[in-house]
Amino acid sequence: MQPGERFETVEGVVRGLGLHDELAGTMYAVVERTGGAACYLPVRPEVAAQFALGDNVRVSSPTESWVKASDRIVARYAAEHGGVYDPAGHERELSMRGVRNASGRRSSRSRRSTGRAAISSRR
Repeated sequence: MQPGERFETVEGVVRGLGLHDELAGTMYAVVERTGGAACYLPVRPEVAAQFALGDNVRVSSPTESWVKASDRIVARYAAEHGGVYDPAGHERELSMRGVRNASGRRSSRSRRSTGRAAISSRR
């Protein structure tokens, strides 16, 4: 198993902790399950720091969605506009509502779209 790989939830007692890969800085934990079988789990250092030998633990690998909040916003806008996403139109609607990002500027998606258009027009 490599760090970052998904695995089934493991419950048991921490029997070992150490360095898994000194170049990557990943640690490992050996967890003895209730039935006596042990699991070797590569873990991030911040996870290993929470463990001590003898601790009862439950270790799992959460799934992170590749769909982010901004993707849902774009999909909702497109659905409301006949299935087409228009970055300039979306920006106009956001501006009319007074919506800006944290820095007070246009969204990076809009800036990237504008940059691509400028590059394409120079060719």
